[in-house]
Amino acid sequence: MEIGKVVSATIDAPQVVLISGSMFSGKSKRLIDIIDSFKENGKEVLIFKPKLDKRDLGVVKSRDYDKTYDAYLIGDGKHPNFKPGYLDTVDVMVVDEAQFLDKRALYYILGIQKGYKMPVIFAGLNKDFKGEEFSIITEIKKEKPLEISLRAKCFVCGEKTASQSRRIVDNRVVLDGEQFQCGDKELYIAVCSRCDKELIGGR
Repeated sequence: MEIGKVVSATIDAPQVVLISGSMFSGKSKRLIDIIDSFKENGKEVLIFKPKLDKRDLGVVKSRDYDKTYDAYLIGDGKHPNFKPGYLDTVDVMVVDEAQFLDKRALYYILGIQKGYKMPVIFAGLNKDFKGEEFSIITEIKKEKPLEISLRAKCFVCGEKTASQSRRIVDNRVVLDGEQFQCGDKELYIAVCSRCDKELIGGR
C-alpha cells in the first residue's frame, strides 16, 4: 500500500482499509507507521481499541517499537463521548485488534466513517487459532475494503510465509477452547501452510 494514498483524505482515497495477517506479522507496526505518517502530514487521527483486548488495554503498541499511541476504548455497547465538533476535525480513524470488536462497535465506527466521509483503517487477525475467519473480519470485508495481507516468520521452518496462528499448550497445538484468549509467544505461534499441515496431522 502507498501510505500517501490514505494520508490525503481525498475523494479518491480508500474509505475502508483492512490490514490483516497472523500473529507476529507486524500489523500493529504497520498501523503505527501509518499513524506516524498521518500526523507528520498534519492529520487528526482518531484511534480506537476494543475493550475485549485486555493485553494492551487502551494502547496501540508493537513488539518492534518503543512508541505507543493511546486509543479510545470501545465495546460492550459503550463508546467515547466526544466534545461537540470534535469529529468534524478528524481526518482518519484507525482501529487496532479489530477482531475483538463487537458488531455494535463496528457499526458505530462505520456510521462515523459514512457520516463524516472519512477513511477508516482496521488492523486485525485474519483467522482464529482454529483456522476460521473471525466473524467481525467477515463483516468488515462486506464493506469491500482495500485489503493488505501481511505474513509472519514461520515458527517451524523460519520462512516469512506464515499466515496462520495456532494456540499451543504444553508445546502442542490445540484446536479446542474459547475463541478469544489474549496471549503472546507463550500461547501462540505463527506457521506457514506446509508446516501447519504437519503440525495438525501430528498433534
